[in-house]
Amino acid sequence: MRSRLQFAVLILGVIALSTFLVSAQSAPQTKEAQGKEKEKQEQPKPSTPQVSPETKAFTDARRITDPAKRIEALEKFKADFPDSKLVEGADQMIFVAAVIVSPKDKEKIMALAKAAIGPPPHNDTKTGVFNTVADRLMEAGIFLDEAEQFAKEGIALFDKSKYIERMKKIYETAKRPVPSDEQLTKQFLSSRALNITTLGEIYMKQGKQAEAEKLFKEIFEDAPSTGLVAGYLAEIAEKKGDDAEAFKYLTTAALSGPMKPEARSRFEALYRKTHNGSLDGFEAMLDAKYKKEFPNPLKLEHYKPTASRSNRVVLAEIFTGSGCPPCVAADLAFEAMMERYSTSDVAIIMYHLHIPRPDPMTNPSTEARSKFYGVRGVPSYVLDGKLASGGGPRSNTQGFYDRVNPDVEKRLEEAAEAELSLGISLEGRIVRVKAGVDKIKSESPDLKLQIALVEEHLTYNGENGIRYHPMVVRSLGGENAGGFAIENSKATSVEHTFDLAKISEELKAHLDDYETRRKITFGQKKHEIDAGGLSVVAFVQDTKTKQILQAAFVKVKAEAVESNR
Repeated sequence: MRSRLQFAVLILGVIALSTFLVSAQSAPQTKEAQGKEKEKQEQPKPSTPQVSPETKAFTDARRITDPAKRIEALEKFKADFPDSKLVEGADQMIFVAAVIVSPKDKEKIMALAKAAIGPPPHNDTKTGVFNTVADRLMEAGIFLDEAEQFAKEGIALFDKSKYIERMKKIYETAKRPVPSDEQLTKQFLSSRALNITTLGEIYMKQGKQAEAEKLFKEIFEDAPSTGLVAGYLAEIAEKKGDDAEAFKYLTTAALSGPMKPEARSRFEALYRKTHNGSLDGFEAMLDAKYKKEFPNPLKLEHYKPTASRSNRVVLAEIFTGSGCPPCVAADLAFEAMMERYSTSDVAIIMYHLHIPRPDPMTNPSTEARSKFYGVRGVPSYVLDGKLASGGGPRSNTQGFYDRVNPDVEKRLEEAAEAELSLGISLEGRIVRVKAGVDKIKSESPDLKLQIALVEEHLTYNGENGIRYHPMVVRSLGGENAGGFAIENSKATSVEHTFDLAKISEELKAHLDDYETRRKITFGQKKHEIDAGGLSVVAFVQDTKTKQILQAAFVKVKAEAVESNR
């Protein structure tokens, strides 16, 4: 549910701050630094910085799952560190926990709500806190009149000019391309829509359906991809007996994220009413609607090789999650790059992870690769072995591309350090790969050949609103997805078989186990593999420095195919 997700985002923001403080003090050396360590062996080693008592106390408190004990720990943190910048976050977390512990104590809850918001005067940076307070009260179904007032106060603080000015400064300080005023306006409207949605939900619980409908329609015009709003509008339309309106809104809700089973059943029932009781064409209808209303915002020109173009195939590895809103800009930018570059220029593969929400395209191989790189969150991306992060909403897609693509084109002009050949054949549900590595320029003892089986196209509506997921990694070759060793930098030949039936069973077993451990249920389990839409990507990598020497991409066909890079 959106409100719970929004609350999680708030808490994650607080957690991210504390994690940043921990990382700044105790982060391990980078791989580059490790590579230079041999040159400094004679120098005394500095002692490892310790986590400050302040940070440790806050981190320990927010890890407590029992709400009453969490409040106690956070109150102690405030008493011990009254001047800490984390006190504001502690106040917000105390309020959230108190709503669970003492939902009937109005005087206490209101006092904690005001403490979480902070003393007046309030400015537009407080809109999220006001909304969280209203949202928590609404979810608990308590003190709705007060919740309404908090929601209205938060909405009144929104100021588009101040928002755009502040965001520009943030981008400039980070030395990142500044989005256009139009893009920042879209971000502003999306942010404001979250607050207005909360007020609309409060109206629904108060029985003020007409007021709620008016707000929801306003939001639908500003941010039509808001699935929760579309769901409410569909509910209101159904109560009025307007099936056409209900179907329109349910279509938007379906394309904005996973639908609850009851909503999906209502949606399918409405479709059957006008299609002779059949669901034929249902998914095709959703595909057409998505392509029309949610096109990739980037339309890029095809890459034209420069005079300095080398023989390198650049490898882009993207770590993403279907439930990750900030992953949208990164996912769409790399998807657009798939149109700009041929696979003989850039090989792009996507590793899905259960971050921040369960993702049915996650599997043991993607998790192993994440561990290999030390990925701490999504979106993260790796260009020829160099890890970076960054993303944002759909409106940030151009800015993300503008920041990342220069690095891609620079790598296209750097010579490969190995030659790589691939022979692929498909026999029923068996993909046979024969890979050869030659002319290796590195003398590293840590070289490995990695072979990835990717599915070119999966359809799944995650919480972040993306329906199409390209180049999804389904399996990695080698023991524990670790690839194949290249001994003494010598020419190497590797044969590997991907058994699609076996891999599908492994994917399902992973998802079944995840459901059991996390006590959740996937609406769809994307474990079945389409043998007609597969490719193989191979690459040579120094597992110590993470550097990629060369990559190759081949589409799997029924007849044997070969590629040399």
